Amino acid sequence: NRISHIYDKERRISWEVRAGKIHLGIDLAVPCGLIVNELLMDAFKYASPGDGPGLISLSFHKKSHHLCELIVRGSGGNKSGSPHLLEADSIEMQMVKALVEQINGSIMIEKEDAPPGTPGTHGTPRTPGTKIVVEFPLPGSEHD
Repeated sequence: NRISHIYDKERRISWEVRAGKIHLGIDLAVPCGLIVNELLMDAFKYASPGDGPGLISLSFHKKSHHLCELIVRGSGGNKSGSPHLLEADSIEMQMVKALVEQINGSIMIEKEDAPPGTPGTHGTPRTPGTKIVVEFPLPGSEHD
């Protein structure tokens, strides 16, 4: 909520969070929290690409018994029209990639073109902008 006050003083950005009950140990919770923080800060920074309102959604759930999925969608990109985090040299991207690697996860970043309100994964609406998916195994899954 504090992030929205910093980047959305005019209250033009709508946001939603959909999260399942997932218990993470401290070794996963801290890097996941840092990843979420960085992705949300970036999404709020670029969520309103024009004169219209912006939309940010976050989904965090178990994709399978031993795999978690974090999805952050933001309805914006940088001034060139490409998602900011796709800039591989940015310090933000380097940090997110390092944290994803630390939790033995993978990251996928893509630009989305969709009419506002188009249904997305797990009920999070698709909007034109950026979709970032982070998947990582839960402890013990490497043996299954």
